[in-house]
Amino acid sequence: MHNSPSTRLRLVTANSAGWPGWTEASDDFLQDLSIRQYSPYTINWYRSILSPFVRFLGDDGSKCLPSRVDEVLARGFIADISLHGASGRGPLGAKRQNDYRDGLHLFWRWLLEHDYATANPWEHVAKAREGRKIIATLTSTQIKALLDQPPIHLFVGLRDFCFMMLLLDTGLRLSETLSLQLPDLDLGQATVKALGKGNKERVVGISSRMLNELEAYRQNRAKALEGIGMGGSPWLFPNDIGGKLTPKAFQVRMRAYGDKAGISGVRVSPHTLRHTHAVNFIRSGGDAFYLQRILGHSSLEMTRRYCEVADEDAISRQRELSPLHTMDLPLSRQRRMKMIPEWKCS
Repeated sequence: MHNSPSTRLRLVTANSAGWPGWTEASDDFLQDLSIRQYSPYTINWYRSILSPFVRFLGDDGSKCLPSRVDEVLARGFIADISLHGASGRGPLGAKRQNDYRDGLHLFWRWLLEHDYATANPWEHVAKAREGRKIIATLTSTQIKALLDQPPIHLFVGLRDFCFMMLLLDTGLRLSETLSLQLPDLDLGQATVKALGKGNKERVVGISSRMLNELEAYRQNRAKALEGIGMGGSPWLFPNDIGGKLTPKAFQVRMRAYGDKAGISGVRVSPHTLRHTHAVNFIRSGGDAFYLQRILGHSSLEMTRRYCEVADEDAISRQRELSPLHTMDLPLSRQRRMKMIPEWKCS
């Protein structure tokens, strides 16, 4: 028998109206994500989506009940953040607006599944039209300049060098690489096991060049960690004291290396190395379906974008290799042309 809303609510948190308030509902939602083993990054993303909507609703108790939020309020929130941003610091672009719309839409789907609401106010709120963004990648010259920056005579410099090399070699996400532990690396099989989104494991191959780098790195890593009394650290790429390296710390270090290398016109980040791996894979004749598996994508949508970039490269390359460009053919202006008589009507 289907339980009624009142019997499904937690008695400790149910309010006098019979429906959970915003705090109770959002806490239950985030706790449910944690129980279902969603990654901390995903949980924090949802938290960052929910908080601005609560601020938008204000202190009106009736509005703060998720069950009483309607489509008018939903549209009003999107209109507000499009002009002022989620924290009042300026307008948001279409992509970020859609993040809020999608996150709140999924939250209300969860409310409906748990009988915490009777309708989804986001069902008919259309997404903003997003402009097509160019996938930025690093050139071989920029990559060489970037990899020249880490001070590899120090362990942290060698760590950063191998970290960036592995991102470029495998296309792993930053979070996946940060979570790698020693047992995930199989030098005998030349593979690495990554834990991706949704706790889905996948095995990715390592090139022979990367394999050589990692063999030397593992020896240096062991000596460095033993030197600070952290020989038991499980992390393949530990932080300066043997703990788990944070995303922010590595992103900051990569930007600093990019600045020292004089790289401009493209963001220097772990995700850019992932893009660079993917586009180079397609350019070199790799299969799109195989790339999807390597990158851990749930659909071909993002992989198609990499293929489009490669197609644009092919068109550009075709222009460069046209016989008219590569052969020493005479141009019309290089020849003496006779006057062409005017056409006369018969």
